[in-house]
Amino acid sequence: MNTLVKNHLHSKAKINGIPCDWEGLEQLISSFAKSKESYLQKTADFLTQWLAPQETITLHTSGTTGIPKQIAVKKAYMIRSAMLTGAFLQLQAGDSALCVLPTDYIAGKMMIVRALVLGLSLELLPPSSTPFADTSNCFDFVALTPMQAMKSLSELHRAKKIILGGAPISAPMEALLQEIPTEIYATYGMTETVSHIALRPIAPKERHSMVYTTIGESRVWQDEQGCLVIYCPEVAEGEIHTHDVVRLHGAHAFEWLGRLDNIINSAGVKIYPEGVERKLSSFISDRFFIWKEPDALLGERVILLVEGREADYPHLLENLQKETVFSKYELPKKIYFLPHFQLTASDKIQREATAKLLL
Repeated sequence: MNTLVKNHLHSKAKINGIPCDWEGLEQLISSFAKSKESYLQKTADFLTQWLAPQETITLHTSGTTGIPKQIAVKKAYMIRSAMLTGAFLQLQAGDSALCVLPTDYIAGKMMIVRALVLGLSLELLPPSSTPFADTSNCFDFVALTPMQAMKSLSELHRAKKIILGGAPISAPMEALLQEIPTEIYATYGMTETVSHIALRPIAPKERHSMVYTTIGESRVWQDEQGCLVIYCPEVAEGEIHTHDVVRLHGAHAFEWLGRLDNIINSAGVKIYPEGVERKLSSFISDRFFIWKEPDALLGERVILLVEGREADYPHLLENLQKETVFSKYELPKKIYFLPHFQLTASDKIQREATAKLLL
Protein backbone atom coordinates (compact mmCIF):
# COMPACT_ATOMS: atom_id res chain seq x y z
CA MET A 1 0.00 0.00 0.00
CA ASN A 2 1.14 3.54 -0.70
CA THR A 3 2.53 4.93 2.58
CA LEU A 4 0.84 8.32 2.22
CA VAL A 5 -2.51 6.66 1.47
CA LYS A 6 -2.07 4.35 4.46
CA ASN A 7 -1.26 7.25 6.78
CA HIS A 8 -4.42 9.09 5.67
CA LEU A 9 -6.80 6.14 5.90
CA HIS A 10 -9.27 7.23 8.57
CA SER A 11 -10.30 4.60 11.12
CA LYS A 12 -13.98 5.59 10.81
CA ALA A 13 -14.16 5.38 6.99
CA LYS A 14 -16.81 3.04 5.61
CA ILE A 15 -18.11 2.23 2.12
CA ASN A 16 -21.49 0.51 1.95
CA GLY A 17 -21.17 -0.38 5.62
CA ILE A 18 -17.74 -2.05 5.27
CA PRO A 19 -14.99 -0.53 7.47
CA CYS A 20 -12.19 0.68 5.20
CA ASP A 21 -9.15 -0.75 6.96
CA TRP A 22 -6.76 -2.82 4.83
CA GLU A 23 -8.78 -6.00 5.22
CA GLY A 24 -12.05 -4.19 4.52
CA LEU A 25 -10.70 -2.53 1.37
CA GLU A 26 -9.43 -5.86 0.06
CA GLN A 27 -12.90 -7.28 0.68
CA LEU A 28 -14.54 -4.36 -1.17
CA ILE A 29 -12.18 -4.63 -4.13
CA SER A 30 -12.75 -8.36 -4.45
CA SER A 31 -16.53 -8.01 -4.13
CA PHE A 32 -16.80 -5.05 -6.51
CA ALA A 33 -14.50 -6.62 -9.12
CA LYS A 34 -16.74 -9.71 -9.29
CA SER A 35 -19.92 -7.66 -9.59
CA LYS A 36 -21.86 -7.41 -12.83
CA GLU A 37 -22.44 -3.74 -12.09
CA SER A 38 -20.15 -1.51 -14.14
CA TYR A 39 -19.98 1.24 -11.50
CA LEU A 40 -18.74 -1.25 -8.90
CA GLN A 41 -16.14 -2.69 -11.27
CA LYS A 42 -14.85 0.83 -11.97
CA THR A 43 -14.75 1.54 -8.24
CA ALA A 44 -12.70 -1.63 -7.70
CA ASP A 45 -10.27 -0.44 -10.39
CA PHE A 46 -9.90 2.93 -8.70
CA LEU A 47 -9.42 1.48 -5.20
CA THR A 48 -6.76 -0.86 -6.59
CA GLN A 49 -4.93 2.13 -8.09
CA TRP A 50 -5.40 4.12 -4.90
CA LEU A 51 -3.75 1.46 -2.73
CA ALA A 52 -0.92 0.76 -5.20
CA PRO A 53 2.58 2.08 -4.31
CA GLN A 54 2.62 4.56 -7.20
CA GLU A 55 2.40 8.23 -6.16
CA THR A 56 0.03 9.25 -8.95
CA ILE A 57 -3.40 8.34 -10.31
CA THR A 58 -4.31 8.51 -13.99
CA LEU A 59 -7.37 10.71 -14.54
CA HIS A 60 -9.39 11.48 -17.67
CA THR A 61 -10.62 14.96 -18.51
CA SER A 62 -14.23 15.23 -19.66
CA GLY A 63 -13.53 16.75 -23.09
CA THR A 64 -16.10 19.52 -22.68
CA THR A 65 -13.76 22.20 -24.01
CA GLY A 66 -11.31 20.10 -25.97
CA ILE A 67 -10.13 16.60 -26.76
CA PRO A 68 -10.38 14.29 -23.71
CA LYS A 69 -6.94 13.50 -22.35
CA GLN A 70 -5.21 11.49 -19.65
CA ILE A 71 -3.34 13.28 -16.89
CA ALA A 72 -1.36 11.98 -13.94
CA VAL A 73 -2.28 13.58 -10.61
CA LYS A 74 -0.48 13.08 -7.32
CA LYS A 75 -2.40 11.19 -4.67
CA ALA A 76 -1.08 13.77 -2.22
CA TYR A 77 -3.07 16.46 -4.05
CA MET A 78 -6.26 14.39 -3.92
CA ILE A 79 -5.80 13.85 -0.18
CA ARG A 80 -5.29 17.57 0.41
CA SER A 81 -8.30 18.41 -1.73
CA ALA A 82 -10.43 16.11 0.41
CA MET A 83 -9.15 17.76 3.57
CA LEU A 84 -9.82 21.26 2.21
CA THR A 85 -13.40 20.36 1.30
CA GLY A 86 -13.90 18.80 4.70
CA ALA A 87 -12.63 21.93 6.43
CA PHE A 88 -14.71 24.31 4.28
CA LEU A 89 -17.93 22.34 4.79
CA GLN A 90 -17.09 21.41 8.40
CA LEU A 91 -17.53 17.70 7.75
CA GLN A 92 -16.86 15.41 10.69
CA ALA A 93 -15.62 11.83 10.98
CA GLY A 94 -18.62 9.53 11.01
CA ASP A 95 -20.75 11.83 8.83
CA SER A 96 -22.84 10.04 6.22
CA ALA A 97 -22.30 10.68 2.51
CA LEU A 98 -23.86 9.57 -0.77
CA CYS A 99 -22.03 8.93 -4.05
CA VAL A 100 -24.14 8.60 -7.19
CA LEU A 101 -21.47 9.93 -9.56
CA PRO A 102 -19.40 7.81 -12.01
CA THR A 103 -16.19 6.74 -10.29
CA ASP A 104 -14.26 6.75 -13.55
CA TYR A 105 -14.27 10.58 -13.43
CA ILE A 106 -12.76 12.92 -10.87
CA ALA A 107 -16.01 13.87 -9.11
CA GLY A 108 -16.85 10.28 -8.24
CA LYS A 109 -13.26 9.39 -7.38
CA MET A 110 -13.04 12.32 -4.98
CA MET A 111 -16.18 11.22 -3.11
CA ILE A 112 -14.40 7.96 -2.36
CA VAL A 113 -11.19 9.75 -1.36
CA ARG A 114 -13.14 12.10 0.92
CA ALA A 115 -14.75 9.12 2.62
CA LEU A 116 -11.38 7.40 3.16
CA VAL A 117 -9.53 10.53 4.31
CA LEU A 118 -12.24 12.25 6.36
CA GLY A 119 -13.73 9.11 7.88
CA LEU A 120 -17.13 9.38 6.21
CA SER A 121 -19.67 6.58 5.97
CA LEU A 122 -20.25 6.47 2.22
CA GLU A 123 -23.23 4.89 0.51
CA LEU A 124 -22.18 4.05 -3.04
CA LEU A 125 -25.05 3.70 -5.50
CA PRO A 126 -25.20 3.43 -9.31
CA PRO A 127 -25.05 6.76 -11.14
CA SER A 128 -28.62 7.87 -11.75
CA SER A 129 -30.57 10.97 -12.73
CA THR A 130 -32.76 10.30 -9.66
CA PRO A 131 -30.07 9.72 -7.01
CA PHE A 132 -32.36 9.40 -3.98
CA ALA A 133 -34.68 6.84 -5.57
CA ASP A 134 -32.63 3.82 -4.46
CA THR A 135 -32.13 4.82 -0.83
CA SER A 136 -34.35 5.86 2.06
CA ASN A 137 -31.47 7.30 4.09
CA CYS A 138 -30.67 10.91 4.95
CA PHE A 139 -27.13 12.21 4.50
CA ASP A 140 -24.78 14.80 5.92
CA PHE A 141 -23.02 15.33 2.58
CA VAL A 142 -23.91 14.67 -1.07
CA ALA A 143 -22.30 15.66 -4.41
CA LEU A 144 -24.61 15.95 -7.42
CA THR A 145 -24.78 17.28 -10.94
CA PRO A 146 -27.34 20.05 -11.57
CA MET A 147 -29.48 17.61 -13.54
CA GLN A 148 -29.56 15.16 -10.64
CA ALA A 149 -30.53 17.97 -8.28
CA MET A 150 -33.24 19.25 -10.59
CA LYS A 151 -34.83 15.79 -10.82
CA SER A 152 -34.68 15.40 -7.03
CA LEU A 153 -36.00 18.74 -5.76
CA SER A 154 -38.49 17.07 -3.43
CA GLU A 155 -35.74 14.87 -1.95
CA LEU A 156 -32.89 17.36 -1.46
CA HIS A 157 -34.01 18.10 2.10
CA ARG A 158 -32.63 14.63 2.93
CA ALA A 159 -29.11 16.04 2.67
CA LYS A 160 -27.65 18.60 5.07
CA LYS A 161 -24.96 19.79 2.65
CA ILE A 162 -24.85 19.45 -1.14
CA ILE A 163 -22.22 20.46 -3.67
CA LEU A 164 -23.13 20.82 -7.35
CA GLY A 165 -20.76 20.63 -10.29
CA GLY A 166 -20.17 19.38 -13.80
CA ALA A 167 -22.55 21.71 -15.65
CA PRO A 168 -24.02 25.23 -15.48
CA ILE A 169 -26.93 25.94 -13.15
CA SER A 170 -29.80 27.77 -14.82
CA ALA A 171 -31.36 30.85 -13.24
CA PRO A 172 -34.80 29.19 -12.73
CA MET A 173 -33.15 26.17 -11.13
CA GLU A 174 -31.09 28.36 -8.83
CA ALA A 175 -34.26 30.13 -7.71
CA LEU A 176 -35.88 26.78 -6.90
CA LEU A 177 -32.84 25.56 -4.98
CA GLN A 178 -32.91 28.62 -2.75
CA GLU A 179 -36.23 27.46 -1.31
CA ILE A 180 -34.75 24.17 -0.01
CA PRO A 181 -33.69 23.98 3.66
CA THR A 182 -30.25 22.59 2.82
CA GLU A 183 -26.79 24.11 2.48
CA ILE A 184 -26.17 23.99 -1.29
CA TYR A 185 -23.00 25.14 -3.02
CA ALA A 186 -21.97 25.51 -6.65
CA THR A 187 -18.40 24.41 -7.26
CA TYR A 188 -15.66 25.68 -9.57
CA GLY A 189 -12.87 23.36 -10.59
CA MET A 190 -11.54 20.95 -13.16
CA THR A 191 -9.78 17.61 -13.38
CA GLU A 192 -6.41 19.37 -13.22
CA THR A 193 -7.30 20.84 -9.81
CA VAL A 194 -8.60 17.45 -8.57
CA SER A 195 -12.17 18.66 -8.23
CA HIS A 196 -13.11 22.13 -6.98
CA ILE A 197 -10.91 24.96 -5.73
CA ALA A 198 -13.76 27.39 -5.07
CA LEU A 199 -17.41 27.30 -3.98
CA ARG A 200 -20.31 29.74 -3.87
CA PRO A 201 -23.45 29.44 -1.73
CA ILE A 202 -26.79 28.89 -3.47
CA ALA A 203 -28.99 28.00 -0.50
CA PRO A 204 -30.24 28.94 1.99
CA LYS A 205 -31.57 32.05 0.26
CA GLU A 206 -30.08 34.54 2.74
CA ARG A 207 -26.57 33.31 1.91
CA HIS A 208 -27.00 33.19 -1.88
CA SER A 209 -24.20 34.75 -3.92
CA MET A 210 -22.81 34.68 -7.46
CA VAL A 211 -19.26 35.00 -6.09
CA TYR A 212 -17.01 31.99 -5.70
CA THR A 213 -14.65 31.87 -2.71
CA THR A 214 -11.43 29.88 -2.97
CA ILE A 215 -10.56 27.18 -0.44
CA GLY A 216 -7.24 26.64 1.31
CA GLU A 217 -4.28 28.67 0.09
CA SER A 218 -5.64 29.12 -3.44
CA ARG A 219 -5.19 32.56 -4.99
CA VAL A 220 -6.63 33.89 -8.24
CA TRP A 221 -5.96 36.71 -10.67
CA GLN A 222 -6.62 37.59 -14.32
CA ASP A 223 -4.44 37.46 -17.39
CA GLU A 224 -4.44 40.14 -20.10
CA GLN A 225 -7.59 38.65 -21.65
CA GLY A 226 -9.53 38.74 -18.39
CA CYS A 227 -9.26 34.97 -17.88
CA LEU A 228 -8.82 33.35 -14.51
CA VAL A 229 -5.36 32.25 -13.39
CA ILE A 230 -5.24 29.92 -10.40
CA TYR A 231 -2.43 29.22 -7.98
CA CYS A 232 -3.41 26.38 -5.66
CA PRO A 233 -0.17 24.84 -4.32
CA GLU A 234 -2.02 22.31 -2.17
CA VAL A 235 -3.62 20.53 -5.13
CA ALA A 236 -1.68 21.43 -8.28
CA GLU A 237 1.77 22.40 -9.48
CA GLY A 238 2.43 25.92 -10.71
CA GLU A 239 -0.07 28.35 -12.18
CA ILE A 240 -3.15 27.10 -14.00
CA HIS A 241 -4.25 29.35 -16.85
CA THR A 242 -7.90 28.90 -17.73
CA HIS A 243 -10.17 30.17 -20.52
CA ASP A 244 -12.78 31.29 -18.00
CA VAL A 245 -13.50 35.02 -18.14
CA VAL A 246 -14.16 36.33 -14.63
CA ARG A 247 -14.79 39.45 -12.57
CA LEU A 248 -12.39 39.47 -9.62
CA HIS A 249 -13.46 40.21 -6.05
CA GLY A 250 -9.99 40.24 -4.54
CA ALA A 251 -7.33 37.54 -4.49
CA HIS A 252 -9.64 34.85 -3.14
CA ALA A 253 -13.00 35.47 -4.82
CA PHE A 254 -14.39 35.84 -8.34
CA GLU A 255 -17.56 35.90 -10.40
CA TRP A 256 -17.66 33.62 -13.44
CA LEU A 257 -18.79 35.32 -16.67
CA GLY A 258 -18.19 32.69 -19.34
CA ARG A 259 -15.67 30.92 -21.56
CA LEU A 260 -13.24 32.91 -23.67
CA ASP A 261 -13.63 30.29 -26.43
CA ASN A 262 -17.36 31.01 -26.61
CA ILE A 263 -17.37 34.82 -26.62
CA ILE A 264 -19.28 36.32 -29.54
CA ASN A 265 -18.16 39.67 -30.94
CA SER A 266 -21.27 41.24 -32.46
CA ALA A 267 -20.69 44.73 -33.86
CA GLY A 268 -17.86 45.18 -31.38
CA VAL A 269 -20.02 44.13 -28.41
CA LYS A 270 -18.79 41.11 -26.46
CA ILE A 271 -21.57 38.62 -25.73
CA TYR A 272 -21.04 35.89 -23.14
CA PRO A 273 -23.23 32.95 -24.24
CA GLU A 274 -23.45 31.54 -20.72
CA GLY A 275 -25.06 34.76 -19.48
CA VAL A 276 -27.59 34.74 -22.31
CA GLU A 277 -28.33 31.06 -21.61
CA ARG A 278 -29.21 31.85 -18.00
CA LYS A 279 -31.81 34.31 -19.30
CA LEU A 280 -33.12 31.79 -21.85
CA SER A 281 -33.41 28.91 -19.42
CA SER A 282 -36.96 29.77 -18.34
CA PHE A 283 -38.21 29.61 -21.95
CA ILE A 284 -36.74 26.27 -23.10
CA SER A 285 -37.23 22.88 -21.46
CA ASP A 286 -34.86 20.94 -23.74
CA ARG A 287 -31.09 21.16 -23.98
CA PHE A 288 -29.89 24.28 -25.78
CA PHE A 289 -26.96 26.64 -26.13
CA ILE A 290 -26.00 29.95 -27.71
CA TRP A 291 -23.54 29.99 -30.61
CA LYS A 292 -22.48 32.30 -33.41
CA GLU A 293 -22.46 32.50 -37.18
CA PRO A 294 -20.90 35.01 -39.59
CA ASP A 295 -22.88 38.16 -40.38
CA ALA A 296 -21.99 40.66 -43.10
CA LEU A 297 -23.01 43.65 -40.97
CA LEU A 298 -22.32 42.54 -37.39
CA GLY A 299 -19.28 40.34 -38.02
CA GLU A 300 -20.81 37.63 -35.83
CA ARG A 301 -24.42 37.19 -34.83
CA VAL A 302 -26.01 35.24 -32.01
CA ILE A 303 -27.88 32.05 -32.85
CA LEU A 304 -29.70 29.56 -30.66
CA LEU A 305 -29.42 25.79 -31.00
CA VAL A 306 -32.13 23.63 -29.41
CA GLU A 307 -32.11 19.87 -29.04
CA GLY A 308 -35.73 19.22 -29.87
CA ARG A 309 -38.51 19.73 -32.39
CA GLU A 310 -39.43 23.08 -33.86
CA ALA A 311 -43.09 22.08 -33.48
CA ASP A 312 -42.67 22.19 -29.69
CA TYR A 313 -41.60 25.85 -29.84
CA PRO A 314 -43.84 27.38 -32.55
CA HIS A 315 -43.46 31.02 -31.45
CA LEU A 316 -40.19 30.95 -29.54
CA LEU A 317 -38.36 33.65 -31.50
CA GLU A 318 -41.35 35.99 -31.48
CA ASN A 319 -41.78 35.50 -27.74
CA LEU A 320 -38.11 36.22 -27.07
CA GLN A 321 -38.28 39.40 -29.11
CA LYS A 322 -40.96 40.69 -26.71
CA GLU A 323 -38.73 40.22 -23.67
CA THR A 324 -36.83 43.17 -22.21
CA VAL A 325 -34.13 41.12 -20.46
CA PHE A 326 -32.15 40.73 -23.70
CA SER A 327 -30.08 43.45 -25.32
CA LYS A 328 -30.47 43.77 -29.08
CA TYR A 329 -27.14 42.00 -29.58
CA GLU A 330 -27.93 39.16 -27.14
CA LEU A 331 -31.24 38.30 -28.75
CA PRO A 332 -30.82 35.26 -31.04
CA LYS A 333 -31.15 36.20 -34.69
CA LYS A 334 -32.04 32.65 -35.70
CA ILE A 335 -33.01 29.38 -34.01
CA TYR A 336 -31.85 25.98 -35.23
CA PHE A 337 -33.41 22.73 -34.04
CA LEU A 338 -31.41 19.50 -33.97
CA PRO A 339 -32.63 16.03 -33.00
CA HIS A 340 -29.47 15.28 -30.99
CA PHE A 341 -26.50 17.25 -29.67
CA GLN A 342 -22.93 15.98 -29.61
CA LEU A 343 -22.10 15.09 -26.00
CA THR A 344 -19.05 14.06 -24.02
CA ALA A 345 -18.91 10.75 -22.17
CA SER A 346 -20.14 12.61 -19.09
CA ASP A 347 -23.13 14.10 -20.96
CA LYS A 348 -21.79 17.64 -21.37
CA ILE A 349 -22.61 19.49 -24.58
CA GLN A 350 -19.80 19.72 -27.12
CA ARG A 351 -20.73 23.11 -28.52
CA GLU A 352 -18.42 23.39 -31.50
CA ALA A 353 -18.95 19.78 -32.59
CA THR A 354 -22.72 20.24 -32.35
CA ALA A 355 -22.63 23.53 -34.26
CA LYS A 356 -20.72 21.79 -37.06
CA LEU A 357 -23.74 19.53 -37.57
CA LEU A 358 -25.48 22.57 -39.07
CA LEU A 359 -22.95 22.51 -41.89
